[in-house]
Amino acid sequence: MGDCPICLLMLNASASGQTPTVDMMVTQSYYKELLQYCVVLVATVPILCVYPFLQKYFVKGVMVGAIKG
Repeated sequence: MGDCPICLLMLNASASGQTPTVDMMVTQSYYKELLQYCVVLVATVPILCVYPFLQKYFVKGVMVGAIKG
């Protein structure tokens, strides 16, 4: 029960004396998704910035691994 986001929203709203509305739930869901997208972006950008400089080593490693002896 403690992991349910809607349950937490209902408990927080009832503790503050407010009734949760659809707008509150949509806004909370929107910010949760936005945060997830931002985390993915922050994790991906450094990889994309470093990869071009290290690409020759990746290609060289693939070529060495592909040669059968």
